[in-house]
Amino acid sequence: MAVFTEINETQLNEFLACYFSHYKVTRFEGITAGIENSNFWLDVNLAGKASHWVLTVFEMSDGKELPSIVRLMQHLANNRLPVPAPVNDQHGSAIRELVSKPSLLVPKASGQYIACPGADECHQAGRFLGRMHQVSQNLKCTIPLARDAHWLRQRQKDILRHGPPALSQADQSLLNDEIRYSAQLLTSMSRCPTGWIHGDLFVDN
Repeated sequence: MAVFTEINETQLNEFLACYFSHYKVTRFEGITAGIENSNFWLDVNLAGKASHWVLTVFEMSDGKELPSIVRLMQHLANNRLPVPAPVNDQHGSAIRELVSKPSLLVPKASGQYIACPGADECHQAGRFLGRMHQVSQNLKCTIPLARDAHWLRQRQKDILRHGPPALSQADQSLLNDEIRYSAQLLTSMSRCPTGWIHGDLFVDN
């Protein structure tokens, strides 16, 4: 189940009125896939023409990173990459609160995911990622790495705080070794060029 926040008709209409002057909702349905946010299929009739959207309510984010994500997505779409970029409301803002949570309205992407991609599909994905890296190279916005060495050490403290039998001595040694290795790897990577990546690339994302 990936719908954590229920949205009633009044809340939905108040939200959509910020985007559209005249509209009729023909479908509003929760999307069961996903684990972090509430997502909904949304079909809207605009001036007699059907339009299809995804409404996302962010459950695990305070919204601080969303302006950078929106800017990236809109930048990629403006450079003709097949990206479902968030749309701006009538006041020029893509991020709005819905049920006191940050939310985005995004055009529904066409197509469907391939459960077992072959070499051709992997090649297409690689070409897209390469183009994404090129197009976003000079985009002056970033998001700090969330799960850095500090985050790893904090999670280690959380685990060990519970005491035995949370981890055996052997497992604690293994965890220490892995965190030390990860910290060294992150340090060496800090000397490499940086840029935007997908970061969550799997068959249906």
